[in-house]
Amino acid sequence: MPSSSQPPATPPAGAASSSAASAEHALPLFALMAAVLVVFATANAPVPIYPIWQHAMGFAPGTIGVIFVFYNLGVLLALLCCGRLSDLYGPRLVLLPALVLAVAAALLFAFAPNVAVLCVARFLIGLASGGCVSAGTAAILLAGRRRGIGHISLYATLSVVLGFGLGPLTAGALASFAPAPSRLVFVLLAGLLAALLLVLARTLPPLRRPSQSARIWQMPRLPAENRPILLTAIVIFAGPFALSALFISLAPSMLADLLHNGSPIVAGAAAFLVFASGGLGGIFARKLTVWRSAWLSLALALSSLALVLLSEVSVSLPLFALAAAAAGIAQSVGQYTGVQLVNRHTPEEILGSVNATFFLGGYGTAGLAVLSMGFASNAFGLFAGSLVFGAICLVMFIAAIFGVATTRLVPADGA
Repeated sequence: MPSSSQPPATPPAGAASSSAASAEHALPLFALMAAVLVVFATANAPVPIYPIWQHAMGFAPGTIGVIFVFYNLGVLLALLCCGRLSDLYGPRLVLLPALVLAVAAALLFAFAPNVAVLCVARFLIGLASGGCVSAGTAAILLAGRRRGIGHISLYATLSVVLGFGLGPLTAGALASFAPAPSRLVFVLLAGLLAALLLVLARTLPPLRRPSQSARIWQMPRLPAENRPILLTAIVIFAGPFALSALFISLAPSMLADLLHNGSPIVAGAAAFLVFASGGLGGIFARKLTVWRSAWLSLALALSSLALVLLSEVSVSLPLFALAAAAAGIAQSVGQYTGVQLVNRHTPEEILGSVNATFFLGGYGTAGLAVLSMGFASNAFGLFAGSLVFGAICLVMFIAAIFGVATTRLVPADGA
């Protein structure tokens, strides 16, 4: 394996392939999973803290949507380049800077004096999340392939989903029962991220040197021979993922203003319920065919959207909780289905780039839906904003239904 500082003479093609395979086999699977989990826990820890910041800084509920979109901008920017960089140079070049950015974001959250600093922190953790979701999940998939681990797509999915859920639950509990409610959780997360940074700095393989003909920058794209099935994978994931984003962005404001419950632990528990349910749903989905899991995800997403609107009309916290659980299962099953299709239909040499394109579709849809809801909420109220949000999700659900109905969703192993 060449070193980044003193590359040796170019080895024969067979030796290079063997060396690359050996390096990918040496990828630290559980450290990678932990890093992805903790970065996403940090990204979603602000969920139950938003009402505290809102009270202290005096901003409108719709401003939370704007803060959230800074996160999506960071994710989208990272997804445009990190997958390609990971394919060319290996995950080390992407993951170590991502963890540094995550530490910086956690410290900014802990000591943020105003909305501008919150936006910067959200942008930085967005960059870190984009790096982890492209290079990190691709590295998990590659490590699983090299070790012959079955259902490695589930491992990659659960790393993200559990991070989504544990972050807000922990933050909500600490905000309710511990001192420094808007600060302690981020200080603890910064320490954990720093420890993982040291572990991966010692265990990740050194940088690869790409061929001289390789282009460092290229727009995200899908391989032409598998483009229809990969596009279907994206739309299966995008709508349910956007729906789950509702529960990690504007749900605390909805709970306070529409359901009359502003408790941080309730907001954190609602977000946790989304992704705890999602974790269980992902485990169940591995027993289904890809075709069946795609339809299950879409049916649950449509049900969740209806339950959200019904809970607002009836001012029912139990219905909102049921909507959260349905959204979590829909998101996790949809993500698992999409990641499985990406893993089965993408060559190893472009897995990071295609994986990034897959998540680009999800985060782009979520950002558009949340930002539109934020603007509509500021102008017409949260209920009107939720209708706008629902309309965007519904368009994606219809696109996914069309894709599943017209595409033969069978992975390479026939599952």
